[in-house]
Amino acid sequence: MAATEIWVEFPRGASTDAQSLAKATLGSWIRVFTNADATPLEGSVFTLDPVSGFLVLDGHTSTHLVHTDAITRIEAMDTQAEIAHAHNLRVSEDELRKLEERTRLQAEKAIASIGKNVSPTGQAIFDALSKTMPCEWQEQTIRVMHEVEILPPYTAASCRSNNKAMLDRIKKVLDGEHRKLRLKQ
Repeated sequence: MAATEIWVEFPRGASTDAQSLAKATLGSWIRVFTNADATPLEGSVFTLDPVSGFLVLDGHTSTHLVHTDAITRIEAMDTQAEIAHAHNLRVSEDELRKLEERTRLQAEKAIASIGKNVSPTGQAIFDALSKTMPCEWQEQTIRVMHEVEILPPYTAASCRSNNKAMLDRIKKVLDGEHRKLRLKQ
């Protein structure tokens, strides 16, 4: 399978001598220079985000994120050990689909955790409660464990539920969260 080529555009005035590369392939091992004094970064090309302008290199012990405006020169590293390392970075389509699904679910969960037209206090209460128990927004009402509703202004007095024991517990937790919020102010 042929590697996908990506192009790295150098900032104006950057060194583009004969040893510099204007292109690299995904998975190829390169050395990136950012200025004369800095130690060059090495790694295999993981990705280049053309929107943000960041090049991601996967090194032996760490991952490097470099903005293309900071790059002055790139050198190819063609040793067999580095090429073997790059080949180990291949990911199957099935793994990519699983990663995509997991990322999509995380994004949907993150979006669902943001209240629409709610006060900062309401959002802070939701964020705190959701760390320890299942919560969801139902318009401006916080539903906790599908049994307790917390209406604006998100105080113990604005809670309601048919389950008295759970209601009392949520009220205590809510009072504690309000105390913490007051201390932060």
